[in-house]
Amino acid sequence: MFRAYYSEIAADDQSTARKHECAALTQVVDRLTAARNAPGDESRLVEALDGMEALWGVLMQDIASSGNALPLDLRASLFSIGRWLFSRASDLRAGRSVDLDSLIDVNVAIRNGLQGTT
Repeated sequence: MFRAYYSEIAADDQSTARKHECAALTQVVDRLTAARNAPGDESRLVEALDGMEALWGVLMQDIASSGNALPLDLRASLFSIGRWLFSRASDLRAGRSVDLDSLIDVNVAIRNGLQGTT
């Protein structure tokens, strides 16, 4: 789902691309929040983590591509954030953590950064 959504972004201008990225991140945040608010609902948690990993997988592919115009240090930082998100998702899936707040906070921060808000 996110792959097709993100493919559309590639053809758009930067402003439109950011709007699409923000919308995708908002969807991820909404799913993570719903999972946090329904403790014990394993299917909701899996859906939220799957969605986050799908989006960040696509974002990380783009960040790592040689055609990405972002500064190298920013690309490295964003890639590192993506790896951290995958690591925390793995901990949640394995029951080693129940902390969805940090995943929500990071995705909100990235989304707000794209929007130019705090």
